[in-house]
Parts: sequence; structure tokens; C-alpha cells
Amino acid sequence: NQSNAVISNNTIYYPDSFYESYAIRVYDAVIENNSIIMENGDGETRGIYGSGEIINNSIDISGHQGWDGSAAIWIEGNDGSSIATGNDITYNNDSYGIYVMGEAEVEVSNNTLTGSSSNWAVYLDQANVNFHDNIITASDRGIYVTNTSAIITGNLIETSGRGVEFQSQSG
Repeated sequence: NQSNAVISNNTIYYPDSFYESYAIRVYDAVIENNSIIMENGDGETRGIYGSGEIINNSIDISGHQGWDGSAAIWIEGNDGSSIATGNDITYNNDSYGIYVMGEAEVEVSNNTLTGSSSNWAVYLDQANVNFHDNIITASDRGIYVTNTSAIITGNLIETSGRGVEFQSQSG
């Protein structure tokens, strides 16, 4: 179910983002070269929410994010494949940098994530992920993997807490 949407070269600014605020929400689309700033969020604030080709975007999720459902990029499965590459991500407070969940086939590469958050820079949940050549500078937590088939190679992870944590894995 390709949406055929191309979302490109936009500047999106949310000075006050409330519960369920999404700068871009679309599935199976090309999302490239956008600049997104979301401030003062309050739960489930997401810069890009959906799936497709997420390429060369600049996303800054700052301010109080409230609940755990906030992220700069949130990729949700639907049995499709997605890529997230070349993105520059800043995340703060309770938000994640990149969150991947649900039956997704995802390649995450060449992204830069910088954050000061009580949550993980990257959270991989019930997906198939090839995660490589990313740079993560996190105040506390790097990559969390649960119920996920993950290949994690060639990343630079700087954190004062956990670099990579695996839960509910087998094999």
C-alpha cells in the first residue's frame, strides 16, 4: 500500500505541541530534507511518525515531552520496509531519538543522534532492524533491543549510562 506521498524541503515548527502532536504522519512515503522543531511537548509528540524512506531530515524534539511515546522518528511496521538515513536528530527530556516497532523491516544508517533524555536514544521493539554507521551521543542510554532481530554494527555510541541493552531475546 504505497502512499506515493513525497514530503520534501519543508520547515515545520511547533512552539507548543500537545498530546498526539505529529509534525509529519504518513506511511510508505518519501520524507526528505525537512526541518522539524517541536517544543514544549506533552506526551506522544513525534517529529516523523509512520514509515517509508526517511532521509536527510533535521529534527529537534525539545521541551518537556511528558509520556514515553514521544520520539523524533517513530517507525511503525505494517509489514512494510523502511529506511532512516542521514538524519540529524536532537531529543530531550522524556523523548526517544528513534523508535522502531511492530513487524517492520528497517535499515537505520548514517544518522546522528544527540540527546539528554531519561529514555533511550534508540528503541527497537518487535522488528527486524539493520542498524549501522550511526553516531549516538546520549546523556544516559544508547540502544535498547527487545523481541527484535537486530544487526548492530559500526556505530559510535557515547553515553554515561548503558550503551546497548538486550531484553527478551533468543538465539
